[in-house]
Amino acid sequence: MLTSKELEQIQLLQIICENHDNINLKLNWDMLKNRNDELKTDFFYYHNQMLAGFAAIYGFGSEAEICGMVHPDYRRRGIFSALLAEAKPILKTYQSILINAPSNSAAAKSFLSANEYKYSFSEHQMKWIPKDLVVENDHVNLRHANQSDLERMSLIDHLCFGISLENAIVTNRKALSDDNQTNYVITFEQEDVGKMRIQNDGTGIWIYAFAIHPSYQGKGIGRAALASCLKSLTKKDGESIHLDVVATNYNALKLYHSCGFKEYGSQDYYSYSI
Repeated sequence: MLTSKELEQIQLLQIICENHDNINLKLNWDMLKNRNDELKTDFFYYHNQMLAGFAAIYGFGSEAEICGMVHPDYRRRGIFSALLAEAKPILKTYQSILINAPSNSAAAKSFLSANEYKYSFSEHQMKWIPKDLVVENDHVNLRHANQSDLERMSLIDHLCFGISLENAIVTNRKALSDDNQTNYVITFEQEDVGKMRIQNDGTGIWIYAFAIHPSYQGKGIGRAALASCLKSLTKKDGESIHLDVVATNYNALKLYHSCGFKEYGSQDYYSYSI
């Protein structure tokens, strides 16, 4: 588990990099704050006791994502490459690895281009601009998920996001066991047809893994479920609400726009091979 001092150092470096480059880094603070003591997944580079470089591995079953940053005054010194080299023993245990970087980061693009990493896809980061929403389908409801929902939730992730069923099971089992997250099953006429996960990571409330089974899409279920969720979150927390969406998922983008979400940043993902 990362110490409070390490978390403070990571946050300070993030602020410095974001302000200097005018970017938004995706550091998955919910995962950083709940690291597994048995596995080294965070790598640090210090200069005179100051954190000058950081790289983190986020595992999702057999897949992993890497995100990191280097202090503006210490770039072009091979620091991030050294951090990746240090991380190789852990990275070798994954079948698929992606490096994540803000789409508008010139420093990241320079590094990725120099190392000939192959572009894979992009995600938009969206924030909800509050607006009045009408729950248009009285037959759609949200209920708290439990371990008995694991198989159904994982199947929906597999069908909607294209991830392997094995990885979906690993991810959902972990999510259902995490007291810092709230998992919901979306029901339609008493059938379990969708899912979503809610978490407050300190930067705001995030909606994750929102999906409707393909057989039930196009019926207004997703919009009704999202509207109900937003109404509930607004009443309880009053904080900013965010989500991520793959840039080419036009149907999802249309839904989110109609509910009041606006893009404020995007992240690019590149394939990484050892």
